Amino acid sequence: MANAVRPTANGFTNHRLCQDTCSVLETIAVSRIRLNAIKKRALKKQYSAIAWSDVFAAEKELHKKIQGLKHRSEKLLEEIVDWQDKVLALEEKKGALFEKRLELEEELAHWYTRVIPAIPLKPKLAGGAMGTPWRTKSDEIEAQVTTIDQQIIQSDDRQELIEDNLSRSRARLARLERSVRECQIHCEVIEERIQLLKQLHDGTNYTPSTAKPPGQSVDAPVQSVLDNRDPRLYDAVIDQYGVSSNPRYRQNRKGQGETYCNIFVWDVTRSMGAEIPHWVDANGDSVDVGRGRELDANESIRWLERHGQSHGWSVVSAEKAQSLANQGYPVVATFYNPDTEGIGHVAMVRPSEFFTQYGPAIAQAGASNFNVGSVKQGFGDRNVVYYYHE
Repeated sequence: MANAVRPTANGFTNHRLCQDTCSVLETIAVSRIRLNAIKKRALKKQYSAIAWSDVFAAEKELHKKIQGLKHRSEKLLEEIVDWQDKVLALEEKKGALFEKRLELEEELAHWYTRVIPAIPLKPKLAGGAMGTPWRTKSDEIEAQVTTIDQQIIQSDDRQELIEDNLSRSRARLARLERSVRECQIHCEVIEERIQLLKQLHDGTNYTPSTAKPPGQSVDAPVQSVLDNRDPRLYDAVIDQYGVSSNPRYRQNRKGQGETYCNIFVWDVTRSMGAEIPHWVDANGDSVDVGRGRELDANESIRWLERHGQSHGWSVVSAEKAQSLANQGYPVVATFYNPDTEGIGHVAMVRPSEFFTQYGPAIAQAGASNFNVGSVKQGFGDRNVVYYYHE
């Protein structure tokens, strides 16, 4: 029977050391998870206290910052690889020097133990002095060894300097990676916040504060600003009005068959910081409710034709209209009715796919109110003109 192998004391020690190391690493990992959870709770409070447009602006800035940090990390990685290549080159150089030194030492030993003892000690006069040619050769070999030793020392000094730079570069890279992770934690919290926004405003229900009578202005909770366009924010701005169920846009409120497409467009563009006004003065400038002239759908379209450009509105094609809406820009679809007895129609183009046979996706109030539909559904075969705000 083969003898059983008994674990040595060393084996027990190494096993225990391994267990202790694993335990420490596990504790560090748990601590990091807890720390991240604490950070996330604090960030949730932070991002819950600011406006939705600021949440999207913060996300945009964080993505830019992450890109910048990653670009710097890539440059640092290139620098680290370069330092590592230099270290390897020096190691190879020193290896060659050590090999050469070993060869010289062997040659010198051979010279001392075999060559010199075999040389007859017959000193001869050379230039008036005692000449020893065998000594000249050994001195030459020793000088070469000394030169190599100096080169090795210089290489060691150079390697120490490079490794110091390498260490600093790795430390900078680690700091950049920590910064990236910090930004990513912010982005994760913001993404959770944006998902909450979608749940709060999904278009099926309206925000209670938006259900005012049609002639009054509304300050809705979700707003966008000119320098912070985002299709998700644009969707939320539209959806918060719950146009299909909001009593503000209910047809025939006064029993005269009236509709409120222009009121819906007024509300959404106002929340997008690109108001198509409902009340204007003689110059076409927006004024407080009841202070000027009230515009219907046809008059709102005339306002776009006459004053839109000076207020940032431009005409675009149907396909371009959908593309711009998909980037988060406010876009309206319009039909001017030349019939003096008829009314025009306006609607909001919203982010979606573009289908040539149906036209851009829209949300509208009017003869029918819907949150998601198409130009074909809302305008039929009428000639539609699209405007977008820069």
